[in-house]
Amino acid sequence: MGFLCGIIGKADKPVVAAMAKAMAHRGTARFVEGPDFTAAGACSEDGRLLWDGTPRALDGAALTPDQLLAHCAEHAKAPAGIALRGMFAAAVRMDDAHWLLLRDRLGGKPLYYYPGDGFLLFASELRGLLASGLVPRRLNLTSLDRYLTLRCVPGIESMVRNVYRVEPGTALDIHQGAVT
Repeated sequence: MGFLCGIIGKADKPVVAAMAKAMAHRGTARFVEGPDFTAAGACSEDGRLLWDGTPRALDGAALTPDQLLAHCAEHAKAPAGIALRGMFAAAVRMDDAHWLLLRDRLGGKPLYYYPGDGFLLFASELRGLLASGLVPRRLNLTSLDRYLTLRCVPGIESMVRNVYRVEPGTALDIHQGAVT
């Protein structure tokens, strides 16, 4: 078990440290910083990839961080969905201003995000986003209604207003801290 969390669009290690502390029950994390981001989680040697779980190729073989980065580079050229297996969530820094947030096809590993004013927070758990202190603690009444009616919250919305989930089997493009 592991986790990932971070902020894109500005560097803020105390915020990410609070997020990581809230998810410490899932394991330890390595911090990665740049001029406009701070992130924590299991990460590649160069700090471009953070992941939770085990991404696998279509033949079932576990992917190395370099193989996953190469797959993401191909996805950036032709974003037609993620052709990967396994249970995973990942954040990939393609270049200084371009990130991808990925989620497995069945949605086994959640990945939440909050688009703030000039920044984007992401985390494996709602608890991590709320621990940042940057997400208003407001209940999403539409999601509450869906949960009470359907016993689940379908789609990308969460129980917290303005906090969303990356859809299963997709890659969310982030440019300069904004979802595109």
